[in-house]
Amino acid sequence: MMIRFLSCVLALFFAALPVSADVVRAADDGFQIHLERTSELPSNLQYARMATLSDWWSPAHTYSGDAENLSLTEVAPGGMWVETWEGGSVLHGEVIAAMHREGNHMVRFDASLGPLQSIGVEAVLTISINQDGEGSKVVMDYFVTGASFQALSDIAPVVDAVLTEQINRLVDP
Repeated sequence: MMIRFLSCVLALFFAALPVSADVVRAADDGFQIHLERTSELPSNLQYARMATLSDWWSPAHTYSGDAENLSLTEVAPGGMWVETWEGGSVLHGEVIAAMHREGNHMVRFDASLGPLQSIGVEAVLTISINQDGEGSKVVMDYFVTGASFQALSDIAPVVDAVLTEQINRLVDP
């Protein structure tokens, strides 16, 4: 009951966001989102932009209301995606993998983002940035798993809308 209420509240809160069809799979116990965009930036510059979360993450999707409070301590296993402000702090995710080879970059976070953190799900966000001609291809894959009573399929479109906004902001400086 509480999860259904939460998904309704989230749906109303994010109703103004464009919802895309990037939910690959959804079930009551989990979902998968896959987003792809192209960027005019070469992969090394797009990767550097990705690592500076405050430059592209929407302040509307922070706890403090200010993206300047976001930081990534390092892009290596153990690095922390944190938000810190006077009166609070949140660990949004932890880097569990980071790889670079010949213009291709991948960072993977253990990251139950936003309200998913409060319902105890497991979530992994992978951001891949690959050289594509003069520019780059940016991919976000998000896998969320939990218990069937959490009705995660109801939440998937809302999370998709939020991540769609973020990837669009990342590739459009």
